[in-house]
Amino acid sequence: MRLVFIGGVGGSGTRVIANAFRHNGVFIGSHLNHSLDNLDWPGNIALMLDPDLSFEEKAAQLCEPFTRFIEQMTQQAQAAEVNQDLLAIKVPGSFHYLPYLCTLFDHVSYVHVVRHGLDMAFSSNKNQLRNWGSLYGLNADGSSMEAMQLKYWLAANRSAAHLERLPGLETFVQVQFERFCQQPKDETQRIFSALNMELNIGDVFFSNISAPESTGRYRQHDLTVFDPQDIAALEELGYAL
Repeated sequence: MRLVFIGGVGGSGTRVIANAFRHNGVFIGSHLNHSLDNLDWPGNIALMLDPDLSFEEKAAQLCEPFTRFIEQMTQQAQAAEVNQDLLAIKVPGSFHYLPYLCTLFDHVSYVHVVRHGLDMAFSSNKNQLRNWGSLYGLNADGSSMEAMQLKYWLAANRSAAHLERLPGLETFVQVQFERFCQQPKDETQRIFSALNMELNIGDVFFSNISAPESTGRYRQHDLTVFDPQDIAALEELGYAL
């Protein structure tokens, strides 16, 4: 069984990617929210952030719940009579777990979705900053949540980019959300080709994909709240003012 995890900073557009997998006959879970997050995900943020535990100790504690999770998904996929070769799991913060998942399972791949950091900074979705900010020394209770969100966006996406060389990871695919919205069929084909999957989605699905109204919302805000170095660093991930 191949496993594809779909992640990114919360609000990056992972839902539309997960939906493409689902429309292609890939099982993405039975218990999903509106954003298509897998609600059976057995993540343990407190464990992951515990400074007193080694990598090996964390992996050992994650083994049983994640093994049970994948077994449960496999059974659900069999009951649903869908593609039995591959499971896709969409959880935005899954990239934090990826080094551990690659030690627990064979045939792991990852799709990472990136959306413009300034649009993300002004998003109301700051759950990952609150949950994972301390991993990068960031305080989610600072005076400028937008500035902290951009710093988190940079740190998290830099960290995710390094996963491309992660031992045990079969395939790493990075997707720019804005490009996906502009060229949904071509981008889906690129993702699926990297994963050795055939594209079996009708054109109607792609015709209904467009950039959300929130695209470019940062242009309506004061950008002086951001560290100039962080603004300049947007270019690392393919974005600029």
